[in-house]
Amino acid sequence: NDRIVPMHDTLMDTILAYIGSGIPQPDGFFFPAITGNKLSYSWARDSFNRCLEDIGIIKPDLERYARNICIHCIRHSYAVAAFQKLDHEGKDLYSEAPILSTYLGHKNISGTEKYLHMTAANSADILQKMSDYIKDIFPEVGL
Repeated sequence: NDRIVPMHDTLMDTILAYIGSGIPQPDGFFFPAITGNKLSYSWARDSFNRCLEDIGIIKPDLERYARNICIHCIRHSYAVAAFQKLDHEGKDLYSEAPILSTYLGHKNISGTEKYLHMTAANSADILQKMSDYIKDIFPEVGL
């Protein structure tokens, strides 16, 4: 989906230099393959895996079809980190979620919800607050 996203000045400088190179065509893809067609998912996946190797990140050996480190993990991590940041800043998550959804290019909020997983690792503060809140609800049971 098309969307407007903020970019750091250094990234904007790089994009402008790329545009000036004549590679992207006004009627074609911004990052075309050598053939002029769109880049394939397998090209992106293979390039990502080469980057991991180049920086020394070794993917663990997992069972076949098990989820491993992937391009989608970056998107997922960004969405979770952005949502956590909003929460820590005291923002109203109900009203901010559609903005994050639009930024991610989702047509509706349900597309974004699958990124927002609560785990003990990323929600320790929430779990502690909830534990403090409910501590008197369930009495200790001695056996």
